[in-house]
Amino acid sequence: MNITQANDLFSYSINYTKLNELSVKDARDKFLYYQKEGVIKNNCTFDNNIWYTTNEYENIGFHFDFNMFSYRQYADVFKVDLPDFIGYVKTFIISNFGKYALSGMNQFLRDMRKLTNYNLNDVLNFSDNIKLYIPAVDNDFFSLLSTDEENEILERLIDAMDIYAEKLVLNQGKGDNQRTLADMDTYFAFGDIMIDYWSKDKPIEEWIFYFPLYLWWVLTGVIALRPREFLLLERNCLSYTDNSYYIRLRRNQLKGNRDHITYKIEDDYFTTTYKIPDSIGKEIEKYIELTKDYENTEINTLFVTDVHYQKWGQKKHSNSRFLSYMNMNTILRYFYMEIIQKKYHCRVVYSPNENSHLESGEIGFIHLGDTRHIALINLMQEGGTPVIAMLLAGHTNVNMSYHYYSNITQFIECKTFKQYQKLTSGTPNFKVSIFKPLLSTETGVPIGNKGYCYSPKTAKGNFDDCISSVNSEGEIGCCEECTYFRKTDYSFYKDDTIYKKHIEDDCKALTNAIEIVRSEKGSIESIGEALLKLKTDSATFEQYLLEKRQKGEE
Repeated sequence: MNITQANDLFSYSINYTKLNELSVKDARDKFLYYQKEGVIKNNCTFDNNIWYTTNEYENIGFHFDFNMFSYRQYADVFKVDLPDFIGYVKTFIISNFGKYALSGMNQFLRDMRKLTNYNLNDVLNFSDNIKLYIPAVDNDFFSLLSTDEENEILERLIDAMDIYAEKLVLNQGKGDNQRTLADMDTYFAFGDIMIDYWSKDKPIEEWIFYFPLYLWWVLTGVIALRPREFLLLERNCLSYTDNSYYIRLRRNQLKGNRDHITYKIEDDYFTTTYKIPDSIGKEIEKYIELTKDYENTEINTLFVTDVHYQKWGQKKHSNSRFLSYMNMNTILRYFYMEIIQKKYHCRVVYSPNENSHLESGEIGFIHLGDTRHIALINLMQEGGTPVIAMLLAGHTNVNMSYHYYSNITQFIECKTFKQYQKLTSGTPNFKVSIFKPLLSTETGVPIGNKGYCYSPKTAKGNFDDCISSVNSEGEIGCCEECTYFRKTDYSFYKDDTIYKKHIEDDCKALTNAIEIVRSEKGSIESIGEALLKLKTDSATFEQYLLEKRQKGEE
């Protein structure tokens, strides 16, 4: 990517598509900004070995004392000497001021110091001695490192961070040990742009160039694939049987509890097949046809690399074995620059304000690994079974999926916000969920348990809605579990936290049910009940938010 072009890619952030000398220069400017704001103390400079910072509650020192001897084994991986690497670490830290807590960025720094002291082979082989604080964030940093040639070791290091992150969640439960997703508005905005862009005519070379990104979006947003699993799609991955398209996927078996790693695709991955929509199948067929005259990759993957190196103005490297993680990262950044910014005129906001929706014409930045998390969130919110969740996520233990639940309420809030925007604009074409008629909240029928029923049917003597309301004990007509019930001491729109608490409790109940079943002490039916409850409360929260917006009660 042209460095001058890359300079305009982000706003309110370090303007980087990759870490380079230009981004370090921008980081120096942002350092001065935070120093002026009093976050960074005046007794230090960007080049100092220690940054002294404060959040007014506590003072936090950032110590950049890397071991130059230990770093030597990583110099060939990162393709920079230690001073430049420290500059990139500083750039990444300062770019995330305002997004992460100071303590979180300090944990990242400690990870970098620890990691470069570890033996590289131990890191790549998932040694039990490797202890990292926030490997998911470490992964984001490594993904921004860019070299002028294919870097298989760096890609293996990125994969390793993903697995360390999952192991950490499994061992310690939910918390700050997971990848931080972008603002949920971003994923809906990105999806709208991608689908609209792909529906329009475009030059063949442009179509081929962006097809891997399109397929990544529509496939991994539903099937929770890791980026590497997606990139290893075989050239003959598509089949057509009984009037339906099927795709064969490679799933990673490199879990922390695996005794032996061969580093052979056929041994370290298993294959599984999924039915896919005809529209996607036909697009894959089109891609295969358009690229049939290009040279196949060394490991015969679906995606060719020639057209991408042509666009980048580079000669294809002799070790360009397949379309790599780094290549996909570059395609994603081109899409932001050429399509999202130039064609759709969106302002890219790297660090959006918390607890607020992005403004019209704004979008955040996403990572390739994000769609896997979104797929799992959507799966659980829509009531998918834990067996399916485990299969799609590639987890050996379904409990690893727990931390994805924490984003469900934000996902629902964003979904209903976007849905309401489209409904009120006269274009009710939102495809994530089916719009439900809004409740009439003008009058409620008083009922005997200190509350009101807002069901239009019940008000007319039709008790169909009552029959549909069933609690966890199987009781029919349970008002407290009904969408139309409001307690006397609540306003119709009491507090979002009531609904969020229900969903949180549902997630905990689901996790407990899974744990009991896996210990062979419970029944699979209890998992189904927990999933149904989660789905019901999610739908209720959606309905509530839509009604709230209609009434203008924010």
